[in-house]
Amino acid sequence: QSQLASITAALEGVITSEELALISSTLADLQADIDEILENNAFVRQNSTINSVPSLELAETLIDTAADAPNVILDGSLTIDVDVDTFTAAQLDRVNAVTAKLANILSNVTLENDQATTTFSFPNLVFVDRSFNVINNSVEIPLLSSITGNAVLNYKGAINQTVFPSISVIEGNISVHKAASLLDLTGINVEGSISSIGSGTGELWLTDASTVNVATA
Repeated sequence: QSQLASITAALEGVITSEELALISSTLADLQADIDEILENNAFVRQNSTINSVPSLELAETLIDTAADAPNVILDGSLTIDVDVDTFTAAQLDRVNAVTAKLANILSNVTLENDQATTTFSFPNLVFVDRSFNVINNSVEIPLLSSITGNAVLNYKGAINQTVFPSISVIEGNISVHKAASLLDLTGINVEGSISSIGSGTGELWLTDASTVNVATA
């Protein structure tokens, strides 16, 4: 609020009172919008890694997983790397309780899992600022609309709008597993190239795909 007053004072004498009133009103509306965003979403400013039970417990101290807790804007990267020797089924459920609270991630995302039957779930994630990397597991991200960096989808399942039903733009490149069972990028604006992992940029080699549609890539 003090910043708004400073801006208003600085503008006095430079523009008319009517113009100043309009600017003041606009700034007040902007402040109200910011207050609403902060009220409805928690803000965590640090990188988050979950690769052990202690690191899961740390994540739970940063991100409240209670049903009535607000969703979280993570101003940092997210790395999840789990394996069968480290996490029980109940602990994997706790990992998904953490990911369920993430609304925006403002850096790179890397998800790795050696348990093929486990799916990472992000029911409220809308935006990823930078890269999105999935290694050897499936994901559920129904609301994700935009990735500003590259997408590395290193798993053998389907890659289409059933998996990413809301995504409209990927600003970087896409790299996919050579054994992806299906690749259909219909409705997704890919601003970069598409390649199979291990191939050159723009080279796509798929051994097991029943359907291939690269749309705008």
